Amino acid sequence: MKTKQFISLISISLGVFALLLAAALWLYNDIEETIAAEYSERASQAILYHIKTIPNINNPFIGGNPLTDDNPPEEINTEAVFYINEKAYIGILSIPRLELDLPVAGEWNYEELKNTPCRYSGSIADNNMVIAAHNYKKHFANIRRLKRGDLILFTDVNGVEITYRVAGVKTVQPSAVEEVTDSGFDLTLFTCTYDRSARVVVYAERESKEII
Repeated sequence: MKTKQFISLISISLGVFALLLAAALWLYNDIEETIAAEYSERASQAILYHIKTIPNINNPFIGGNPLTDDNPPEEINTEAVFYINEKAYIGILSIPRLELDLPVAGEWNYEELKNTPCRYSGSIADNNMVIAAHNYKKHFANIRRLKRGDLILFTDVNGVEITYRVAGVKTVQPSAVEEVTDSGFDLTLFTCTYDRSARVVVYAERESKEII
């Protein structure tokens, strides 16, 4: 076989291999996204069911003692957790514009991030919570589409619903850690861009808190 023919054959083989590898990677990512979407849906339903069985302003005698003047709604602990399969969740993040209702894990790690958004740092109580999620279509892939004034809701596991409004959306470099964790905003959401070269960050300001 001539050298040119051999090189051509190698080039074609490498091209086919690259296409097969890309297809396999796309299929793997698609399967991961599907599993994550299904997991998030089940976890959200479990948290919502839990909220319906605890005392709140609408059904104060369900699941325990009624609310009293000694335990007013505004003093319910917003750092409470609810366990699903030994994993702690702190509530549900809702983004109406994107039609998303997502459970939020109490602490982040790479394995948990494959399933649901996770609290990356801060807290609701301190008005500095940062939530991270993968750029799955059913997680944070489309947060870049959010506009100033868009509604974001966070409902903790005690049924305390906190309202936020988007203040801005920004793309930052991975090294710009302080722009994510120390932004000065009440709530920050972030995810990777598709090529993982940067981070899409959403900043939001708190409006109100109420019991649902």
